[in-house]
Amino acid sequence: MATCEARPSLGHFLCLPLELQLRVLEELGGQDLCAMESSCRDLRRLIAGNAYLYEHALRDDFSFAVTSGSSAPNWKAQYVDTFIQARLETLEKQQRVCDALKLRLDELDDLLGDADDVRDVLGAPELLASEPSLVLAIVGDMEQVSS
Repeated sequence: MATCEARPSLGHFLCLPLELQLRVLEELGGQDLCAMESSCRDLRRLIAGNAYLYEHALRDDFSFAVTSGSSAPNWKAQYVDTFIQARLETLEKQQRVCDALKLRLDELDDLLGDADDVRDVLGAPELLASEPSLVLAIVGDMEQVSS
């Protein structure tokens, strides 16, 4: 492990007793653990040597149920897989919402086109501009007739 003088950029974190270092790391989420691991060799060794930190992060970040009796898994790999799966699920949900909004927008564009057609047929834009509910009623009647 590096001495305090060799690594002043770590803010003396590595000067703390090992138990305190681990206690601080236990409070971090998995993403923060990954960031800490990538910041320097000493932290990478510390975190890699205490794989339970990722087990802790799995439980905290994803409510991951740890099953007893199973062989000791690679907690970091499990965390990464779970993180990626959760991110993919979030992106899929966002895509479904986006698709639904695009569909609704297309429907509204069609309604506006129908309203423009009605305005052209009636030839009274000032009346329709002051009474938008009239336009919606006419368009609604047109939809019922075409159905």
